[in-house]
Amino acid sequence: MHQMRAGPAGRDVTEALLWFCAKLIEAQKRHLAKVEFQIAVFARLSTVRTRLNSRQLLTLGRMFEAERQGAWQGSSAADHIRVCKTTVPTATRDLAGLVKVGLLDPRRSNKWRRYCLNVPRDFVKTVSVDDIR
Repeated sequence: MHQMRAGPAGRDVTEALLWFCAKLIEAQKRHLAKVEFQIAVFARLSTVRTRLNSRQLLTLGRMFEAERQGAWQGSSAADHIRVCKTTVPTATRDLAGLVKVGLLDPRRSNKWRRYCLNVPRDFVKTVSVDDIR
């Protein structure tokens, strides 16, 4: 790569442009990972949608929206009860059904169990200037 001429202040802008390009590539990869995540969720949901009830669909919709915004750390049975205004046994059955069809992944022990969307995630590594040289 050839060096760009120094500007009026005598600074070389090549390093700044390389840094900017690295950040641009990283942002593009992050966006692509988000799109692939959405496709994976919808593909998995389309295969089992007819077997889900309205409470399960409501919970999945809220989980997907929160995960899409990057502010999600899983859902609990208490969250499901509050959102769907249902009873403990019904919430337990609903969440167990979502785990059974492979849409949710249970985490932690029974008392503190949280459920996360069970879809593959490709985490984007940081792109450095050396990666694009």
